[in-house]
Amino acid sequence: MPVIRMSGRRLATAVASLLALAQPWPSAQAHAGGPTARPVLSSVEPFTAGLTVRATFVDNWRIQVTSDASEPVSVLDTANRPFLRFSRAGVEADFGSSAWRDASVMATQPTTRADNPLDWRLVSRRPTWSWLDPRIRPEPGLLTQKVLSSNLATRLRDFEIPLRVGDQPGRITGYLRYEPPTGTYRLTIVSSRQPVAGLHVGEILGRAAPTLTLDNETGKVVTILGRDGEPLARLSREFVEANLASPSWAEVGRSLGFLPAAVPEDPDAARWERILEGRRWSWPDYRSAPPELPPPFLARVVANRKAVMVKRWVIPLEVESRRLEIRGVTHFVPAGAVTGAGASSERSRLRTKWRWWGTAASSLILVTARPREDRVSAQRR
Repeated sequence: MPVIRMSGRRLATAVASLLALAQPWPSAQAHAGGPTARPVLSSVEPFTAGLTVRATFVDNWRIQVTSDASEPVSVLDTANRPFLRFSRAGVEADFGSSAWRDASVMATQPTTRADNPLDWRLVSRRPTWSWLDPRIRPEPGLLTQKVLSSNLATRLRDFEIPLRVGDQPGRITGYLRYEPPTGTYRLTIVSSRQPVAGLHVGEILGRAAPTLTLDNETGKVVTILGRDGEPLARLSREFVEANLASPSWAEVGRSLGFLPAAVPEDPDAARWERILEGRRWSWPDYRSAPPELPPPFLARVVANRKAVMVKRWVIPLEVESRRLEIRGVTHFVPAGAVTGAGASSERSRLRTKWRWWGTAASSLILVTARPREDRVSAQRR
């Protein structure tokens, strides 16, 4: 993914092209289940030390800003109203802005909501945040059949996102690019699918995000822990609750359609909210997402057409006071490689082939054995 870092000496642009199915990455269309356009960043203005901007994939392409700058950095909507504000104390969002709502949860229809009065709330104690900016979303008709059938990387259109750095106006510039698919990502659980009696672990294949499932029939409370060891969600026999104060919930919740909540004043306090009835829950956990693959390595893998493991991951759980782990691996599967399903089909084909030969061989034995029996009978007679 492209990254733009503003250092004290110079503006450096680091671009890593990663694309593929289910998670950033070697082909934009793999992520959302259909053709999409990958945002490529070109520049950030004005020059500001400590400001990092990148394109990242979390359920869809997003712009991510991390700011350690001495001045506050604001992101503006199409009417030049700030809806995100970054400082060393964290990230604030204007909950009265329609742009904040649209940038948090992917809308199926264009927004018609009006802005409300300013309502700034802290949404992250870390000075980093990613959002779904409408200016990087491909409009209908942008990806034409001619572009898709060309099977070539194609620059589609430019984009610009206005900023304010302190009192100075600024902007993020870039363009959308279509890139043909190079492969897919596949996650596999390698730990027990039933770590304790009554707890069933699984995954959902074919989703845009790496999605895990838990079915809790233990009769106990099962807690999923976040990246920092904080409780992320918990499953009882009757319902599922999410900890809205968990930093990990920010990305998980948005992927599931929940608007981010303001963080509580107490940094150690949990904020539980019931999100689902029942004892089964599925959630996209981005700890299983693959790392950025260096382009030379990716090119070799694609040329070899063999799947390679690119990451090992762990999701910690607690069943009351007992600590457990869901462990897994993520593979990159180049286009045209024999996948697990392909290997299974191949094994099935070989079994069918050997059954046919076995049946034929049995028939041949019967055919050749009967004349011999007749000859032996004749000799005896």
